[in-house]
Amino acid sequence: MPFEAGALAAPEDPAPVLQATMATANNAKTCKRRLFMRISLKGPRTLGVVEGLVNSGEPLEFQNPSTFETKALLLRVRTIAVVGLSFDPDRPSYSVAMYLQNSGYRIVPVRPEEGEILGEKTYPTLAAIPFPVDAADIFRRSMFAGLHVDEAIALKLQAVWLQEGVIDEEAAGRARKAGLFVAMDRCMLKEHRKAGLLSRPPPAP
Repeated sequence: MPFEAGALAAPEDPAPVLQATMATANNAKTCKRRLFMRISLKGPRTLGVVEGLVNSGEPLEFQNPSTFETKALLLRVRTIAVVGLSFDPDRPSYSVAMYLQNSGYRIVPVRPEEGEILGEKTYPTLAAIPFPVDAADIFRRSMFAGLHVDEAIALKLQAVWLQEGVIDEEAAGRARKAGLFVAMDRCMLKEHRKAGLLSRPPPAP
């Protein structure tokens, strides 16, 4: 049976096919770029800075400390101010603070209302705490985090820790420039377990 003329020929107008293919490729590139940007925020420092553009067009710069650095910090500190610690036992801040307390750390609640949480007196600010504090674990909205970070810098704390979902790269940069250990968008409870410190409270002074 003879072939009909033009039966195997390419479509007369390939433009719609090419456009659809290019659109699919561009979408894939966008998804991959976003994935790499998320990895750069959540990965250890040893991965280096992933080349990607955020909404501002600037390359991502902040990298969280490695597991080794985090473990060293958690073994070194003993008193942790929990900024935004809730009175509500169902809130994440309460659960994390209770875990840290049970792991041997002294926790210090920082919030405006007077009272006691987990047997510890509350203080309205970091500066109001009348004894030395090693680190601040911040449970505030990202828009307020910078205020507490700057207070920690002024008080020369060893570390500031911004909990999961709390992100302020500028404040984190200021703290790191000032020589503080900085973790951002990380859960101290999870990182404590990840470092293998579940049953290892810090040593007595």
